[in-house]
Amino acid sequence: SSRRRHTRYPLVTGVQTCALPILLLKLPHVSLKILIYAMCKIRPLSEIVFLHVDDCMVACGFKSATSYREGIKILIEHNVLARKMGSTMEYWVNPNIFFNGNRIRLASAL
Repeated sequence: SSRRRHTRYPLVTGVQTCALPILLLKLPHVSLKILIYAMCKIRPLSEIVFLHVDDCMVACGFKSATSYREGIKILIEHNVLARKMGSTMEYWVNPNIFFNGNRIRLASAL
């Protein structure tokens, strides 16, 4: 059938997960929720993800901002995210964890 299937989960397109399986074994549940949320929120071909505290808390089911802060702290410690200087909502994404770009453009840059 040519009808489009509708799912509850947003599609994450163009994301290559290199070190993700190993990382999933090490991260606590709180950090995993934020990581999955970040993977769904990142824009195509972007190296930065915007994580608004309130939106993330609702999406991840956190009752307090403490859970959000702890999850972000762990993702930073594991080099998954890096806080963008001067911002509390912007984070650089480690392309070795998930590459959100164009492989042809990356190869030509090397």
